[in-house]
Amino acid sequence: MIRNKVLKKIKLNDTNFYLQRISKNEIDQLTDLFNQSRNRYLKYSFFRKKYDTAWTGIQNVAIIISDEEGDRIYGHLGVLPVPMQIEGKTVMSGQISDAVLDPILRGKNVFELIIK
Repeated sequence: MIRNKVLKKIKLNDTNFYLQRISKNEIDQLTDLFNQSRNRYLKYSFFRKKYDTAWTGIQNVAIIISDEEGDRIYGHLGVLPVPMQIEGKTVMSGQISDAVLDPILRGKNVFELIIK
């Protein structure tokens, strides 16, 4: 059950979907979504390591798309914190690293809705 703070609600074909920041609890569901959507096999440890960003002081910045019940992840937009030097000061920025959608949401401009 996904119970993170909802960042945004989007409605597609009379169905509500919710954008939320990912937590450690959803990492394995994310791996399952990638494996099913892309017909490949990633180990659960792949995303556990990739999204372990505690060293930056910022965690759980990736975005998931879930259903109203919060039982399933339908999409993911990965964001990794990246330190940058601007005018001699270190600031944190974000780099989009992964994007995947369940086939039922493809072709509906979902990522455009997320970024707006």
